[in-house]
Order: sequence, then structure tokens, then C-alpha cells
Amino acid sequence: MTLLPPAPLVLADAERVGSLAAELVLNRLIARPAARLLLEPGSAPRTMFSALRAHALAGELPSAQATVLQLSELVGATTERDALRTELRDIALGALVTLDGTAADLEAEAERHAAAVEASPVDLAVVGLDADGGVARDAPPARRASGVRLIRGDGSEAALTVGLGTLFAARELIVLAVGVETAPALRAMLEDAPAPANPASWLR
Repeated sequence: MTLLPPAPLVLADAERVGSLAAELVLNRLIARPAARLLLEPGSAPRTMFSALRAHALAGELPSAQATVLQLSELVGATTERDALRTELRDIALGALVTLDGTAADLEAEAERHAAAVEASPVDLAVVGLDADGGVARDAPPARRASGVRLIRGDGSEAALTVGLGTLFAARELIVLAVGVETAPALRAMLEDAPAPANPASWLR
């Protein structure tokens, strides 16, 4: 497998970031209608989902065979699951595979979701970059671990999340960085050596 270097693209505002991300997702679905997508809700992908819903309502989104896999979930909550379902409204899917942060056995829930994620390659993952360099609930310090797991970060909320290694292994990865506050994290992700202090750097 040939690894291509990161290709940053700077756009004027969050609306344009979301619109371009949606176009990229649309193109991937046209090329591979049964694609497996790792997605998360949140402020960075919000405009992307809005644009995708517009494509779906216009009959332009060939998503009926696609599988969407949830990226992460807070322990004791279904916040991200419910938000993802809301963002995907009006979009027909072959399957939506979610995480339950309220499961009685969180380790078993992590194993169940890991099996679903790893059943076959992930075609495209779309993640938002946090100001501290974190992605998918992996806040510093972080390592490039694979598989869905329970994390209890220093000072951060406990969560179930796919590993950075799983994101790295995706066939294609889009990192959305929105707002001036993410600029230092984006620079570190693209230029600094991979290190636990900058989780996103492991994706390079």
C-alpha cells in the first residue's frame, strides 16, 4: 500500500470546509456505493452533514448500500449516538452501527463495536481536530493504538472510541480543522514528530 503525504487544503470558512468534505464523501460513494464510513457528529463535521442531507434530498447521494460506523461515545451517555442519528436524518443507509455508552458491560460493548469496525476495511473516516490535537475523544497523551477501547484520559471524560491506529489504517482519512483555535494543533499534526502530546500527529 502506498501512503500519500497529507494534503492540507485551506478554505475561507466552516461552510466551505463542510461543503468540500461533503463533495469528497459524495465522490467516494459514487465510486464505492457500499462504502464503510467512520463518522462523528460535532462542530467541525456539522456543515458537512448539512451538505450531505441536501445532496440526499436532491437524489444525488448514492448511500443506500453504505455502512456508517460511529467513531466514539461518552461513557454513561448516548449523546454522540443520538447526535449522529440526527445528522444522518434524510440520508438512506444500508446500516448504521452505533455505540452504547450506557451499556452495563463497557468492555463487551467495546469488543462488539470493534468486531463491527474491523469486519472489513474502513473506506473513509472523517474526524474533527480539537484545539489540543485530540481526535475521536483521544486527548493527549495518546498512542497509536488500534481497536475500540475504553479510555479515561487525564482530566477528560471517559469514552469508548476507535483507536488512532484504526483511523490510520482507513483507506482514506479526512481531518476537519475549523476555527483559528485549531491552527497550532493542525501545524503540529502536519509538521511535528508523532508524539503522545499531539494525538493527531499519529495519523500522519
